[in-house]
Amino acid sequence: MDTNQKRPKNRLITDIPEHILADSILSSYSVNEYYTYTQVCKRWSSVLRSDWLWKRHCEARGFHHSTESTPKTKRNCHSEGHRSTAVWRDIYRKRHSVEKRFSRGQYVERKRDSRSAPILDLKTCSASALAACRSGRILVYDLSGSGEPVGREWWTTVTKPKVELVRPLRTGEPFSVKPVAALTCAPLSEGYVGGGYADGSITIWRLGTREAVANWMGHTGGATTSICHVEGSKLSSAGSDGYCRVWDASAASKCVWSSPPPAWEGEDPSMRIKKQYTSISRLDAAIIIAGRKDSSWRAYDTRVGGRQTEVAKCVMKDWCMCVEADDQGSHTVRASDKSVKIFDIRRIASERGEPLQEWHRSSRLLTRFCSDGRYRLVSCGLDGRVLVSSLENDSKQASEVHSEDDYMLACAFDSSRLVVAGLRGKVDIFGFDD
Repeated sequence: MDTNQKRPKNRLITDIPEHILADSILSSYSVNEYYTYTQVCKRWSSVLRSDWLWKRHCEARGFHHSTESTPKTKRNCHSEGHRSTAVWRDIYRKRHSVEKRFSRGQYVERKRDSRSAPILDLKTCSASALAACRSGRILVYDLSGSGEPVGREWWTTVTKPKVELVRPLRTGEPFSVKPVAALTCAPLSEGYVGGGYADGSITIWRLGTREAVANWMGHTGGATTSICHVEGSKLSSAGSDGYCRVWDASAASKCVWSSPPPAWEGEDPSMRIKKQYTSISRLDAAIIIAGRKDSSWRAYDTRVGGRQTEVAKCVMKDWCMCVEADDQGSHTVRASDKSVKIFDIRRIASERGEPLQEWHRSSRLLTRFCSDGRYRLVSCGLDGRVLVSSLENDSKQASEVHSEDDYMLACAFDSSRLVVAGLRGKVDIFGFDD
């Protein structure tokens, strides 16, 4: 052995260049671990203040830079001529806190104007758009007006609704300053609309007079997360209490069917979120489809009671945030996690739930999608994008019609208008290019 050969020196953490150390930290540790290790290592503490690290972390999570959401940089009083390096760290903190609230089902954002509170659901009906608002109101926007032309399409942002529907207080309910959030809305039979609330209640209004004709508690153990029209005076609802139910608004007892009770007993409390329903849709007068946070969607036969009421189940790759059934007799079910998947409900058991087609793939969850079943598909998601595709196009290409540096939570369209909304509370209306 050559005794003159120099032995390599032990590399200390202080010898590692900052950008290399930051890259290693980014790939090996979580943000919570960053803060733990800074308590015992000054070198880590200095790296944690590096805006380069936070920029890389934002890019890895899909948090994009936006002038509107970026805080103004300030001069560092300790270093003349240099700017503060907290820009990307502040972007991460803002977006990550919203993401954590979303995962817990808390759609809370501080707003000075209740009109700009987050919009959590959108539906279209009769040249109008219904919007379920975090402030507790169901807002009705007029879609019959014209917008400003932008290229080959027109686009406009509306802030003032045509009609505001307010949930009445139930008998014996004390007046509360804090409003109950409206989580979902839907057109029902001709001239009627419904809304579901965070306290589990369901309200039906006559749209022409804005009169509340029915108001009852639908899900006592959680929020009413989704509703849809079944037929006549019947509607179905899904809740965070782990139940799907069918209601007859004209009946005295209201509830005419309920899904089997979820098995809460003996389970870890953190597992309860997986039993929550996120969306519901009607396949026909007897079959309803519901999406859940346990990464599955299920089909129920409302003519059957007990455990036998579940007639189909399909496991997906992530939370099933939205479902839509084609009620034209085609047996088609569309469901979304990080993409929109199209299934034939008759082939679920024999083909292990493999989708027939897959559209609008994304790195983040798709919060909502809607389609007319044959021609057009629209989706929006946590990546802030709104995508539109033609179902007649075999290439499955999608056009990005809108993008924001924030979550897009709802979308809907009719024959000529596309409506989108999200956490910022503004409603954007687009005209389709005919």
